[in-house]
Amino acid sequence: MKKFLLGTTAIVTAAAVTAPAVAAEKITLSLGGYMEQYVGFADNESDTGRTDYRTFDVQSDTEVWFQGSTTLDNGLKFAVKIEMEADGEDAGTSNIDESYLDISSASFGALRIGYEDPVTALMHVTSPNYGPGYGDADTWIVQDGGISKQNDSYVLLGQGDEIKISYFTPRFFGLQAGLTYVPELENNRGSGNGSNSSGMPNAIGGGGDAYFAALNYTETFGGLGVAADVGYGRSSGPVTAGGGGTNSVDIKGADGYQAGLQLSYAGFQFGGAYQYSDFHLARPFINDTAASEGTVWEVGVGYKAGPWGVSLGYMSSEQTGLISNAQEDKWDTYALSGIYNLGPGIDVHGSVYYVDQEDEAKVDSTYNEGGWAVVAGFKLAF
Repeated sequence: MKKFLLGTTAIVTAAAVTAPAVAAEKITLSLGGYMEQYVGFADNESDTGRTDYRTFDVQSDTEVWFQGSTTLDNGLKFAVKIEMEADGEDAGTSNIDESYLDISSASFGALRIGYEDPVTALMHVTSPNYGPGYGDADTWIVQDGGISKQNDSYVLLGQGDEIKISYFTPRFFGLQAGLTYVPELENNRGSGNGSNSSGMPNAIGGGGDAYFAALNYTETFGGLGVAADVGYGRSSGPVTAGGGGTNSVDIKGADGYQAGLQLSYAGFQFGGAYQYSDFHLARPFINDTAASEGTVWEVGVGYKAGPWGVSLGYMSSEQTGLISNAQEDKWDTYALSGIYNLGPGIDVHGSVYYVDQEDEAKVDSTYNEGGWAVVAGFKLAF
């Protein structure tokens, strides 16, 4: 697949260079994005009663997008998008979340180069959810320190907004395929962390790449909407996690697969998804090897009519083998969610969460059993 993606890149580049083309106008960037502001009440359960968790909190998520495109006379469309995190605590050392270039045409498909999720994430089909999302439950329900979990039902293998190259075919009879190649794994970019004189990252890192493939299908049959996907990802290490100290873990390789399905009819939706990932680990400082495998599955129903919608769903994450104990870490989330559109780009939505968690280590002094939360807020798109 690596050779295929590189060959595809060469074809698109050659077409762009050799074909006579004149852009109607230079790309001009426009602003977009969203702001989410939530308030919530939570009751966290502890089996020892030693920790007094906060019951009220305020959370926010804001992104500003710079985007623009132009189409040449030969039909090639060039587009750029840069997403900037606008919340201070999310910015870290860099405000940029994602940034990528698209080259596309109706007959060829689309090539995407830059910092973006793999095709397994971008083409995934999930259960209906009209609230903040299952992955936001741990913003309000305290995650026990010993628990490992996954928040999504798609295969990521730790390669989220890492730089990569992806290709999407045109959609034929409802079916579309996508391929992603990651030439340099996250946390494995060579000895330097800075940039060279051109502003690009320092030297190519040694070892470690990944690829992802996905198929997505969408079609309508007499009012019945069908959306489905399957996907697979594989990476080769090493990638070092854990700060480089005695607790460091080298991920020697990982692979995973996924599937999702959603049906819709007359405003009703029903859907579910499943993901399995297997990480091959080594802990060099304690001369130990291990494997960590985990599953995520979700199921839900929803109904949407006019400006409002409601959904009820469940997501379960199970992770094994992260410590010497082979038992499973479990994190189960139940969510009753709703949305109401007040006007163009202005939504009110919220969720009632219930979380049940189980730490395989079961350390009583820190163990948290889960809890419930009521969350509501606004999402403004601009």
